[in-house]
Amino acid sequence: MGSDGAILPRGERGEVVVQGPNVMRGYLGRPATAETLRDGWLHTGDIGVLDEDGYVRIVDRIKDMIIRGGENIYPKEIETVLLSREGVCEAAVIGRPDERLGEVPFAYVALEPDATGA
Repeated sequence: MGSDGAILPRGERGEVVVQGPNVMRGYLGRPATAETLRDGWLHTGDIGVLDEDGYVRIVDRIKDMIIRGGENIYPKEIETVLLSREGVCEAAVIGRPDERLGEVPFAYVALEPDATGA
C-alpha cells in the first residue's frame, strides 16, 4: 500500500498491510492504536514488494529504531551481529512493548538446517 493508502502495482515498494478474520482486533489489555489498525487493516510497518507470482518479499521496515528507556537501538545492528554467528541463516529484531522501558528489542532467529544451536 502506498503512503496515500492506494494499492500499488506489482513490483513497487509499499507498506505491507493485512486484513482478515485471523488478524488481531487489538492489543491484549490495551486499546488498539490508530497507528497500527486503520479502517480494518493491520499496518505491519514492513516495506514489501509483490512479485509477478503474487509473493511478497520484505525489503525494509518503516520504523528502524527501538527506543528503550531513552536509548536508541537500531535493529539492523543487532541483526548484523546475529547473522555473523555460525549457523544463523536469518534474523529479525523488533521492538516489543515494555511497561517500564517503553520498548525492548526482541529477536527472531532461524538456524541453518545442520546447525546445533550451540
